[in-house]
Amino acid sequence: MNSIKKISLILLAFIISSLAIAQDKALFEMKPVQTLVYDNVGFFPQQDKQYLEQKLINLDSETSIQILVAVVPDLMGYDKSDYATRLGHKWGVGGKEDNGFVILIKPKTNTSKGEVFIAPGYGVEQYVTDALAKTIVDNEMIPAFKTGNYSQGVDNAINTIISLTSGEFTGSQYLKKHKKKSSGFPVGIIIIIVIAIISFFGSKGRNNHTGMGGRGSSLPFWLLMGASMGGGRSSGGFGGFSSGGGSFGGFGGGGFGGGGAGGSW
Repeated sequence: MNSIKKISLILLAFIISSLAIAQDKALFEMKPVQTLVYDNVGFFPQQDKQYLEQKLINLDSETSIQILVAVVPDLMGYDKSDYATRLGHKWGVGGKEDNGFVILIKPKTNTSKGEVFIAPGYGVEQYVTDALAKTIVDNEMIPAFKTGNYSQGVDNAINTIISLTSGEFTGSQYLKKHKKKSSGFPVGIIIIIVIAIISFFGSKGRNNHTGMGGRGSSLPFWLLMGASMGGGRSSGGFGGFSSGGGSFGGFGGGGFGGGGAGGSW
């Protein structure tokens, strides 16, 4: 009886140890999970997860683009770029033309910041360069993540990748658009305020009766002009790809060269 107990305890210890080892493995060391949205930590609400999964399945079946969104609780000591590249390579993300993307997310915790990285496969690096991946992360994902809109941030990134790879707009157009958004409004306001002050005091010096009434020296008018130059950040609703049924057909590529970019929040 004692020997049976001892054997049972040994087997139990072995099972527990095996489970612990499996949990401590990096995702790319595990057998590929046949899903395009891997989230075992509850990062996405279930409804949003299903929506994103179906959206990516539709994209995979209707085009040559395959995107894996992978949420991991820990980077296991790897740099996020290395982790994302290894995952894409080992799981075989992308078709035979290596048109795959890995969007890797490590959620923020009480003791660590959140991390995100976009890694493109060999076949799509020309469409989403390192600079473009960084701009997508900084403008489409991080702002939404900071407000807790994780699903929206990922959907924004997916929509931008779709637009870039389909030719809806070019990489240079996208970079130019966000360069204007990030720098145009504050600089424009400063310049307009300086012009307004110079105009006001200059006109006052020429004519003591000239005040703020004339349009050329009206501060509110110049401020409105500055605001019109800036423009606000547009934001689309959650969605933007065709809906429909279907199931994931599996991975089959895996050519990743280590490109891409990421950020943290």
